[in-house]
Amino acid sequence: MRASLRVFILSLSGGAAALVLRLLQNRTGFEADTALPIPGNLPGLLLPLFLVGMGVVLVLFCRSFSRQRVTSAFPAAFSAGEPLPLSLAVGGAFLMALSGIIDLLCRGGSVVAMTSQGPVRLSFSSLSAASSAVMGGLSILCAACLFLAAVACRSKPGREASPISPLVLLVPVLCLVVRLVMVYRIDSVNPVLSAYYVGLLSLVMLTIGFFRLSAFGFQAGQPRLLAIFTALSVLLALPAAGDGPLSSSLFHLGSAGILLGFFLMLQEEPAA
Repeated sequence: MRASLRVFILSLSGGAAALVLRLLQNRTGFEADTALPIPGNLPGLLLPLFLVGMGVVLVLFCRSFSRQRVTSAFPAAFSAGEPLPLSLAVGGAFLMALSGIIDLLCRGGSVVAMTSQGPVRLSFSSLSAASSAVMGGLSILCAACLFLAAVACRSKPGREASPISPLVLLVPVLCLVVRLVMVYRIDSVNPVLSAYYVGLLSLVMLTIGFFRLSAFGFQAGQPRLLAIFTALSVLLALPAAGDGPLSSSLFHLGSAGILLGFFLMLQEEPAA
């Protein structure tokens, strides 16, 4: 079995197990009235330990990939010869675009904040509408760029794929940075860190993963770094998808699928 397929299976298995723990924590680990964490909740205690342990295992598996830079122009090092990688990348782009459409249709919301008098629901309708519109537009732009990049990896028999502008891969990185800042500003109102830390970590890893992917557009990509951050992104994106809302879940799942697709399309074989 190819090393990329082993990392693919291991990261998906770890992400699925983390998703189960996260769903159990969301169901049993928080008080219904105050949304405060319940001390000693077993899934809540096991989840961070599992994420750290599984992350170490994935990094060790990815050490077999080459550290040498790929100096060929994108997408010369990527090939969509098999249907699975291209399906993951294109399907992930559609999920990301659907997430953006849902965000554009959002019209406000609220958040629960803890005060000395107890939990208080704070409304931020205007801010939420503006934030949702921005994040929705950025998600659609990000999905369009990544869809073009995935389609460019399709090479016809006897003919190499034409190079594309590296900005097509750089735009998604900038979109994720903006999304990370906006999500943190909204979530930081909540004093319960355990309620949103998985989603933030997932966005951080996805941002780094797309940054490592964009390096291939500038003839500076490293297969080992792409493998590491793709695996870690999948490990965190699946449990983050269990937190909701729907648009956020689709965004995390779509982003993970896109990174997995490009990772499997990478032709660089592991170093001896």
